[in-house]
Amino acid sequence: MDKNKNWVLKPTAPDSFRIQFREYPDLILNLAWQRGLNTQELLDEFFRPDYNIALHNPFLFKDMEKATQRVKRALDNKEKIIVFGDYDADGTCGTVILTTLLKDLGADVISYLPDRFEEGHGLTEISIAEIKRLKANLVITVDCGVTENWEIAELNEAGIDTIVTDHHLAKDKLPPAVAIIDAKVIGETYPFQWLCGTGVAFKFVQAMLRLSHAGQLAVNLPLGYEKKFLDIVAIATVADSVPLIGENRTLLIFGLPMISRTERLGLRAMLLKAGISGESDLDAETVAFSIAPRINAASRLEHANIAFALLTTEDQEEADRLAQDLEDKNQERQKMVTRIVKEAEEKLAELNDIPSAIVLHDEKWSLGVIGIVANKLLEQWKRPIFLFNEKNNLLRGSARCPEGFDVVEAMRNCGEELFVESGGHARAAGAAIKKENFDIFKERFEKYTQDNFVPVEPTQSIDLLLSAKDINWEFWDWLKKMAPYGEENRMPYFMLENLEVVELKEVGKKTEHLQMKLFAHEGGKLLKGILFKAARLPEVRLGSNLHCIIELIADSWNGHRDLKLKIIDWRVLGIMPADIKDEYSENIYNYE
Repeated sequence: MDKNKNWVLKPTAPDSFRIQFREYPDLILNLAWQRGLNTQELLDEFFRPDYNIALHNPFLFKDMEKATQRVKRALDNKEKIIVFGDYDADGTCGTVILTTLLKDLGADVISYLPDRFEEGHGLTEISIAEIKRLKANLVITVDCGVTENWEIAELNEAGIDTIVTDHHLAKDKLPPAVAIIDAKVIGETYPFQWLCGTGVAFKFVQAMLRLSHAGQLAVNLPLGYEKKFLDIVAIATVADSVPLIGENRTLLIFGLPMISRTERLGLRAMLLKAGISGESDLDAETVAFSIAPRINAASRLEHANIAFALLTTEDQEEADRLAQDLEDKNQERQKMVTRIVKEAEEKLAELNDIPSAIVLHDEKWSLGVIGIVANKLLEQWKRPIFLFNEKNNLLRGSARCPEGFDVVEAMRNCGEELFVESGGHARAAGAAIKKENFDIFKERFEKYTQDNFVPVEPTQSIDLLLSAKDINWEFWDWLKKMAPYGEENRMPYFMLENLEVVELKEVGKKTEHLQMKLFAHEGGKLLKGILFKAARLPEVRLGSNLHCIIELIADSWNGHRDLKLKIIDWRVLGIMPADIKDEYSENIYNYE
C-alpha cells in the first residue's frame, strides 16, 4: 500500500441532475453521474438493460455483409474453413464459438490455435504453411489478424481468402482481407468500440443467425441460438479486461448467470475444481481471478488446445481429466510467476538507476507468464515494462504500461522494421524481435519513453464521502445493481472520517490480516472492518483515530449477513481524545 498517495475526492452531481432523477437515491445518482450516465436513456441502459435493444445490429459493421456472404458461399460450395484464433482465453472462447456455429451450419471446418512457444501470436510462416497443407479455402481469424498484412497477402497468393474478426488497433494500412470486422478500424461504422475478440465473434454469430432466419442458409438455426454462447462471451469479456460499459455490460449481465447454468461439461468440472458452486458465487471478480486464469493456464504452460477441448468436450471423463490438468497447470503457473518476479527484481537491484522504461530479458523466463510478471512490476514501478523471453536468436515479449502511455505507438516510433511481429492495445501489447535488433530496440524504446512518458503523482480516487448512517443494506442493494464491476466501472471507493479503533485482531492462516471494530463518533455507530495483508501495523492501535478509504463488502455466514469495510487506504490522525471516548464508551463496549 502506497502511503504517499494523494487522496482525490471526485466531484458530485449538480443539484439539477439529482432533482431530475428523484427515483434514484442521491448517493447512487452521484456515482451514476461520475460514470457519465447523465440521461434517462443511459441510466435505463445501465440499470435495466434490455437484451434485444441494448445489443447493436451486427450489420452496422461495414464489412459484415461481405463477411457473411463469403461464409454463405463457402457453405454452399462445401469449402474447407479454418477458424484461426489467438491462444489466450479471449481467442480460445471466440474460436469455440465460431467453430461451433459453422459445424452447426454443416460446414467443413476445423479450428487452429497456434502454439504460443513455437509460433507466437497471430498468423506466422508456420501457421500459413499448415493452412496451405490443410488445403483451406477460407480462414476466419478470431482476436487477431488486423495487423497481419503480409501474412494475409501470402494466403491470397495461395488462393485462400481471409475474413478478419479482431478488436485490436490496426496499422495505417489494412491487410488485404475479404472483410475486416473490427470496431477500432478507422472509418468503421459500428457504434461500440470495446468488444473483446469473443464479443466480435458473437456479433458474427448474430449476423449469420439473421441470414438463417431469412432463409438464406440451408440450416435454419433456432430462435435465440446465440444465447448458448453467452457463458463464454462473459468469461472472455472479463478475461480480456475490456471496459464493462455499454454492450459489454449487457453481455455480462446476461452471460454471468449462464456460467453457473452452463451445459459445457468441461466448464462445469472446472467450476467444481475451483470451488464455485452456484450463481451467488459468480461475479466478474470470480471470473477474473478463478476462471480466466485456469483457461489461460493451458497456453501459458502448454497449448490452448487443452482449453478448447475443455470447452467443447461432450465426454464427462474427459471433462474431469482436462479440468484437473488445468487446475495443476494454474498452480504451476502461480509458482512460476513468483520465481520470475523475484529474478526480475534481482536484475533491477543490480542497476545504478531505474530507467524510464524497464526492458529486461532472460532465456529462462517462460513466454507464457511474462505478461503477468510485467503487470506485477508495473504495479510496483509505475512505468512502462517490457519483458522478453529469448529462444533461437528471437526475443518474444509482453509489455504493460501505465495509463497515458501508448505502447503500440511507442513501438511504431522505434521503427516497424525492427519487429518480426508486433501489436496489441495501448497499455498491453506484445512483440517479437530478432536478437540482432534487440539492443537497438531497447535504446529507442527507452529514449521514446524518456521523451514522452510523464510519471504522474500517485493518487487514490475517492468516489464519495460517506457518513456511518449511509452504511446500510438499502445502499448495498443499489451497489449490487451497479455490478458487474471491472474496467471503466470499478467498485466504488468511499471515504469515512474520524473512526476510532476499538478492537483489533490478527486473522488468517498466517495472521496476515487485521480485523477491527471502528466506532464512528458522528452518528454513534460501530462498524466492522478488515485490512488485508496488513497485520502488525505499528501506526494502527487501540484508540487510533482514522480517516479511511473503503470498499463495502458483504459477508454471509450461517444465515447471517454482515456489511463490512474493506479498508483500501488510511490515515492516522492520532489518538482519540479521552473526553470524546468516554462520551461514547457505553455504545462501544455493549456491542456484540
